[in-house]
Amino acid sequence: MTDGLGDRGIGVQAAGFAIVGCVCLLVLQLWSASDHFLYPWFETTVTKLYWAFVVPLAATFDWGRKMFERGKAIREAKKAEILAKVAAEARQKALQGERKRIKAEMERMGIAVTPEMETILSSGAVSDS
Repeated sequence: MTDGLGDRGIGVQAAGFAIVGCVCLLVLQLWSASDHFLYPWFETTVTKLYWAFVVPLAATFDWGRKMFERGKAIREAKKAEILAKVAAEARQKALQGERKRIKAEMERMGIAVTPEMETILSSGAVSDS
């Protein structure tokens, strides 16, 4: 992991904690007069037991960051694989075109293309190096 990704992970966690804090404040403000049986539990959790949820929240944010890193690595590897495949196909097409051009040039110059020459041209003895 590079330093940039590590710094971004800390930033993501800080942003996550800020969002969770804002949502909790919003819920406390909007439903303060609620008679719902879960509201007192939520209020106690947010105001008195918040420290107990710091580690699970941090682990959740870190897991999310790592999940996106793995996804990016998978996409980059697939992109490189596709690029290599396309490049190999392009080289093969260019090589076949070059072999045809050599054969046509030999015939134009009046050089008979013998079966041995045909085998050499088609076998790949003439390479793209």
